[in-house]
Amino acid sequence: MNILNKMKDSGILLKINELRCVILGPEREQNECKKILKEMFNDKLNVLYSSNEIELYETKILNLLYNHAITQEPFKVLYLHTKGVSKNTNNQKYKKIQDCVELLLYFNVTKHEK
Repeated sequence: MNILNKMKDSGILLKINELRCVILGPEREQNECKKILKEMFNDKLNVLYSSNEIELYETKILNLLYNHAITQEPFKVLYLHTKGVSKNTNNQKYKKIQDCVELLLYFNVTKHEK
């Protein structure tokens, strides 16, 4: 939710035409995620793929974005992902991952107009 809240608070949601996403995880969590995204993005939401194959990580969305880039009209991409969301939150490595995500969100979302 942190990424979505930062997107909402920054005003960037008003500037996007479409949110293309891949949702990986157990079906119950996929459905919950789709519900939250649909509430926030309404008709802008385009779930390109969903699966319980979490080992796909970001590979699936990157391949889909690549294929869209070579076969469709040009489009701009802001690539964000929930890095580390499935990891143990009580270790130092996770905290470093979260710091990295926060920096990426700050410069690419919070400060997107600069």
